[in-house]
Amino acid sequence: SMLKTAPTCPSQSARNSPSLAALTSQLIWPRRSLSLTTRAPAVSARPVSKSPRSFCMTVPGSARSAVTSANRIPMLANGTIDMLAASFTITIEREKVVDFSIPYFMSGGSFLVKKGSGIKGYASLAGKTVTFTQGTPWEKKTLQEQPKAKSLVFQDKPQQGKADAYVDDDIPLYLFAKEHPELEVVNGATAKQPMGIAVRENDSKWRDFINFSLIEMWEDGTYKAIHKKLLGVDPDPDLRIFPWKL
Repeated sequence: SMLKTAPTCPSQSARNSPSLAALTSQLIWPRRSLSLTTRAPAVSARPVSKSPRSFCMTVPGSARSAVTSANRIPMLANGTIDMLAASFTITIEREKVVDFSIPYFMSGGSFLVKKGSGIKGYASLAGKTVTFTQGTPWEKKTLQEQPKAKSLVFQDKPQQGKADAYVDDDIPLYLFAKEHPELEVVNGATAKQPMGIAVRENDSKWRDFINFSLIEMWEDGTYKAIHKKLLGVDPDPDLRIFPWKL
């Protein structure tokens, strides 16, 4: 049976729901105008005080459809946005074109399927249509694990009723399944991997600012408190942000 509902990007009002961008928005105070993206609408953040804990979040109308998974790296490179804080796993391929902050989140890949589909992992995907978002590594990984799967790639988000499974990072899938009880998340696409905040290459002062903010908030307990508030759980036990002090 095909998925009848496709994951969509959260609206501005929905951004109060737990999300990686919401977590990041409370962790980093930008020195300049920036955009955060969770698969589509750009979110500009402007400082309201000289504190890395204060944010005023707005979604400009002109930017709502500007940033997609397909164009987010080019937009970062050309200066349209100054950082990417999304479901953005640190990989060697991505490190060749962007620079990353220290790892600040752990997440793994999962499958979003219709309840009762019988899909339990890659072995179940033979002959099934599996959809992916362009610019993510999941198509390559899935076809390596299950060459008999049928691949369907969309620029930003899958269309309704087109696939048997959607493969992506687990957090957006859990949030979507929570709102659509006919769907469920099946773990096991990958083990959990570290995520980072992407910045332009060779912008070391900006990257240092982000890193130092993350370190400070980890050390004083702010990171854990925000993580618990937004996601309902403590940070992954495999995650540790080191203090960079002797």
